[in-house]
Amino acid sequence: MTTSTTPRTHRATLLALVVASASACTTDDGRSVDDPPPLGTSVGSTDAATSDADADASTGGGGTQTGAVSTTGADGSSDADADASAGDTTGAPVGCAADHVCFALDGEFFVPDEATPTASWDIELPDGAEYRVVEVELDFTHGGWFPDDPAGLHNVFWLHRGRRTDFTWLGGVLGYVNLRGPTANIVRTRHDLDVADLMQSQTFNINGAMPVEGETYHVLYRYDTTAAEVLVRVTRGADVIAEGTDVPTTDLVRNPEGWFFLQFANETDVSLPGPEVPSLGWQFANLRVEFIP
Repeated sequence: MTTSTTPRTHRATLLALVVASASACTTDDGRSVDDPPPLGTSVGSTDAATSDADADASTGGGGTQTGAVSTTGADGSSDADADASAGDTTGAPVGCAADHVCFALDGEFFVPDEATPTASWDIELPDGAEYRVVEVELDFTHGGWFPDDPAGLHNVFWLHRGRRTDFTWLGGVLGYVNLRGPTANIVRTRHDLDVADLMQSQTFNINGAMPVEGETYHVLYRYDTTAAEVLVRVTRGADVIAEGTDVPTTDLVRNPEGWFFLQFANETDVSLPGPEVPSLGWQFANLRVEFIP
């Protein structure tokens, strides 16, 4: 998938022990790849024949406390916030240990529409740092299945090593979580950190997940190299609607590039090859990412 877009710039809160940064929005060429057979344990399993692809969008930047995010548009140009440098530096947020790196976006932070279907943030980490565990938590309110392909991949989040304007496709996916609606009803997760061959990429499916339009859900994604487990759990209140596990593809989350980026939702151009569809009208809120050494 090829992305060339005009971002609208929003303000965000980056709660991390990082250095202020700003990044220009550019375009990347995505590509679709065949899924390997589903691996690991999950609540059920499903077909391995559907092709999968990584989402694609332009990047945003952030500062130590206040920064900018770029959301992708649809008219072929790109932009970035020239005022994405940090505001006050107060250190780690409450609840984030001194040796951890935490990134948070409080409240509703993104609602995709046709003009701005995706949003992404760069997260700066100490060069060469290694982490045993990475956790992602967020809420989303279901905005409805894409009518042209309700069983397509509706992206919840994509966490990848590198910066949005500078990353390596293979071996960089820490977590790529999607929902497929009727008639699939699947939570599909992909990860391939440190793999050297495309066929080593891991994709696992959780069957029977049927989130309802207008309802709000909480997602927990935990990549735990110590426990040798990748956990995906989707809840609505106290009810677990989907839960599954897989095995990490690496023994530590390494960070040679000094960055990870996080993206939400897919592009609107579904005429290109690949099963991704946009998550138009979905509301993303209350994000927290924690890197634990």
